[in-house]
Amino acid sequence: MMELDEGFEISHTDSMMHRLFRHVRFDTIDNDSSQEVDDDEVTGGALAEVLSTQKERYNDDDDADADDGSINNEKEDEFWDNEGFVNDQSSTNYKKRYIRIGVGLLGVVVVCFVVFGSVTLHRLRTNSSITYNIYYGYLHSHTGVSDGSGTPNDAYSQAKNAGLDFFGTTDHDYWPQDMSIKNWNVINKVADSFNEDGVFTALVGYEWTSDEADVGHELGRNHGHFTVVGTPGWCNAGHENCETLDEFVQWLDAQPTGLAIFNHPAQYGSDLFEHFNLPKTQRIVGMELWNRNSDYFTREGDNGVRYYDEALQKGWYIGAGGGQDNHDRSWGIKNQSRMAVMAETLSRESIMEALKERRFYSTLIDGVVLLFKCNGQHMGSVLVDFDNGIRDRECTVDVSSDHKFTWIELIQNGDYVITSVENPTLPFTATMPAVDDDEYIYAVLYQGCDWKVVTSPIFFKTEKDPW
Repeated sequence: MMELDEGFEISHTDSMMHRLFRHVRFDTIDNDSSQEVDDDEVTGGALAEVLSTQKERYNDDDDADADDGSINNEKEDEFWDNEGFVNDQSSTNYKKRYIRIGVGLLGVVVVCFVVFGSVTLHRLRTNSSITYNIYYGYLHSHTGVSDGSGTPNDAYSQAKNAGLDFFGTTDHDYWPQDMSIKNWNVINKVADSFNEDGVFTALVGYEWTSDEADVGHELGRNHGHFTVVGTPGWCNAGHENCETLDEFVQWLDAQPTGLAIFNHPAQYGSDLFEHFNLPKTQRIVGMELWNRNSDYFTREGDNGVRYYDEALQKGWYIGAGGGQDNHDRSWGIKNQSRMAVMAETLSRESIMEALKERRFYSTLIDGVVLLFKCNGQHMGSVLVDFDNGIRDRECTVDVSSDHKFTWIELIQNGDYVITSVENPTLPFTATMPAVDDDEYIYAVLYQGCDWKVVTSPIFFKTEKDPW
């Protein structure tokens, strides 16, 4: 682990790419009783497709990523100066690489516009509206502060230049060494320097890392990993006051701000997170359905139920997350996988609010613009029927980008595929009866036999949960 210097100069690599974001607007309301649909034409595209061709510079092998966590300090010295940032020679080369990518990107974008034309987006209007935009990014990544490569400056710079709208670094709490106050403060200062409302949202977090007990630790661990963002500090799973899931949840709930996501379920065993029987908290808002290049949505636990559905069936209000979990210098370009967040503006406050409300979906192909609503409410919503009446569920899926999907599934309570439509005409709407007093519904979109998009659920409850 490298120590960062708190006295530093931020070196930003300027690029044309971060100005080519896909900001997609949906005007929506809480009551969807009357809808008037207008078509607006905007231009955009899956910019990360271009950047994905650059990943050959990096080691993109998942097995290679899962190394022993050691850092070759001699190799790192060529990238880190005494202030914790890239030295002048490396910084110059870095800028030149991005200038070349930027020029190439412009040519590809022009070709795409000629071949595919512009993208038609649907804007939903009613009497009183809230405007949401779709922003793309992810939260789970690493640098040389823990077991990754490069500096925080490298990570935020590359993520911004790769066209991500939001991005977070989440170095480990204690692996391979304890996070230090000095490093935590520097990471936050670096993120602050890159954060710019309306341009790029730079978030800071850490990975709560509960692996098997190390030599010298009397208490066994291996409870799982969490991505934690937005907290003023961190809670070290290697210390006895934060070593259990109960202690972690207690600490998280005590923070003035901050959220968490279940990371890569079952990567280190099927009994992680104590089969999701840990204390409930509204601060845990999602689960990684993809991590690096691995699919965690289809993975099943000991009971034959997908981990996503196991947690949902046990009463967790979580959405469809994911993270590139970069341990090399592939921030933003490892693949096209993204979290897509529906937020009013591109700012820390707005992105965190959207995460808290679970208004996000996971996509393995960049630039998917998706709207999923049931009974007039967006993904992530909790609909409480205080009259205990059983109502039909009317759900709509709409994709307002040029992506084509082979079929759409609506999943109800995990056990029911309530509708499966091949080669759907969009927008697609289905009405189905309630199957339980308390239930959830989410959408899965496929290309061929492979899922490409999973939404956060919409929850139906007969009464509010006490927690």
